Amino acid sequence: MQQQPSFSTPKSDLDRLTIFTFLWAVVRFFHQISFPEWYYEREWEGVLVMLVLVLCLVRPQSLTLLIALLTTSLVRTFIWMPFNPNHILFEWVVDAAILICILFAIVQNRNRKNELAFRNDLFDSFAPIARISICILYFFGVFHKLNTDYLKIPISCGAVLLQEIADRMYPMAVGDVPKLIAMWGTLIIESLIPVLLIGTKTRKWGILLGLVFHFMLSFHPHRGIYSFSSLMLGYFSLFLPQNAPLLLKESYLSFKARYMLLPGWQRWLIGLGIPTGFVAYLGYMRMHVTNGYENVMQIGFVLWCAWAIVTLLVYILVFIPAKWEFTPSFFKLPSRWAIMVFLLLLLNGLSPYLGFKTQTSFSMFSNLRTEGGKTNHLLMPNAIVTHQWQDDLVQITRTDAPNLCDFADGRRMLTYFELHRLASVNQQDFFVEYKQGNQSKKLIVKNGVSSDPELTTPLSLLNYKFIRFRPVFKDTCYCQH
Repeated sequence: MQQQPSFSTPKSDLDRLTIFTFLWAVVRFFHQISFPEWYYEREWEGVLVMLVLVLCLVRPQSLTLLIALLTTSLVRTFIWMPFNPNHILFEWVVDAAILICILFAIVQNRNRKNELAFRNDLFDSFAPIARISICILYFFGVFHKLNTDYLKIPISCGAVLLQEIADRMYPMAVGDVPKLIAMWGTLIIESLIPVLLIGTKTRKWGILLGLVFHFMLSFHPHRGIYSFSSLMLGYFSLFLPQNAPLLLKESYLSFKARYMLLPGWQRWLIGLGIPTGFVAYLGYMRMHVTNGYENVMQIGFVLWCAWAIVTLLVYILVFIPAKWEFTPSFFKLPSRWAIMVFLLLLLNGLSPYLGFKTQTSFSMFSNLRTEGGKTNHLLMPNAIVTHQWQDDLVQITRTDAPNLCDFADGRRMLTYFELHRLASVNQQDFFVEYKQGNQSKKLIVKNGVSSDPELTTPLSLLNYKFIRFRPVFKDTCYCQH
């Protein structure tokens, strides 16, 4: 009888938790480089996240480092709120659930003897929560797009994003037919991916469709999109089969054996030529980008493309031809408390229709409008609104406040809540003239004294961190994040 490999020493063996830790560190790296404010502003929490993720890349077997990565990421995102993107908020909720599962597993298995069994149980405790959460995210990604403005070719986010991708790759005018395909194709693909992921026999094709879709989407110049795509690649690893570590190890050993049979000069060419060419290309880009912030963004995009291509090739060559094995408890929740995670995600996704907020509500690039007592959604009526925050709109006519000037363009309005937020964080004297309904009003802050103390009083911590509204177009709801 052939002896099974020992997994008792995690330093040398591969398991699903190790794969997840490594991929999650890669995800955090692309978040860091896609949003590099932490570096330019010398934010301690961003530096700490960078340090921990590098250690995780070096030692992905370490459970302690995974806990540290989750903890520092949660702290970093909370400090960043409320200006974090949609996918970062989603990740924040799921990361918190993963961390809770890990801590519970450690407490319940203090005297563990079989290290591999413990690590597999630990992985199976949080993976179902993340899998179901992904399906919820895709649901809202499609549901929010079911509105009249998304279905208009000239302004649909599906059409606009396609044109902006084309402008980035090779400036050209995209016709109505490709825009129509992009508009409906996005709806179909985003609906199809979670359906395929749920089915055991279709799961591998759902991952493949997701990998290709998000890689193509990442070519859009918006700085957060390749960060979002990297996040989705990380989550797709949770849908890999139970025998994924064995498949990877066998493929690695096979590749290594073939590589060693090559002549020496070919091994040197592959081992040094490809990295040297890649570094040379990064240097070329650095010479042609003068802005440091943009330089980081461009380098990050090239690194992302390289990583995404390698990931896609590994998946096609290793996993597609293989036989997949799954545990019967693939979607089984570890405890009833996990339902709270789904309720939070559902509440966040429904928040535009409940009147709580419109930003970071998983409605990215959807053309959705629910503010000012109007809605363009095809299925959700105004009657479901339970809070009036998003119905109280103001039009800024004149101001000298830097954080308000962009909204005095005559095309967009703000909720009174957002005016309150932006006015209350200004540290210098300023004025703002605005219309609220049929009334013209003016706020003046001079020598630190406000003419309207209510408008300049800071929001509560809970409201400031978790409630935010996007600008509102006066007529049609154009594409915006």
